[in-house]
Amino acid sequence: MGGRRKGLVLLWTQLCIFLVMSMALGALCMLRTAITREEACERAAGRIYLAQEVMEKIKYKEKTQRFMAVPEGAVERGGQIFYVTVREKPEEIRGIPLLCVQVSVRDRQGQETLFITHRKRKE
Repeated sequence: MGGRRKGLVLLWTQLCIFLVMSMALGALCMLRTAITREEACERAAGRIYLAQEVMEKIKYKEKTQRFMAVPEGAVERGGQIFYVTVREKPEEIRGIPLLCVQVSVRDRQGQETLFITHRKRKE
């Protein structure tokens, strides 16, 4: 009878080890997913803030008629490299002359944030 009990204890021990390892593996996978998503959100926030900064500088430059360097090309923010492209093209909507300003910010992973605005064109 003693040998039968030892076999049962061994079985329960192996089952407990398997359950603990399964829970640890699940927790590690969840942690990895959380870290990956947090990094993606951080990059998205960086793209948005940089695009906003560029738009604000363009607007300030337009209002004050002063020279202000607008970030363009490869820009480093918070240890990350972003690629900024600014395009201005004249458009006409319902007979109103407008200037379409597009600011595109792309990160190294290829994700892109695009801001578009229209303003009255000076003639």
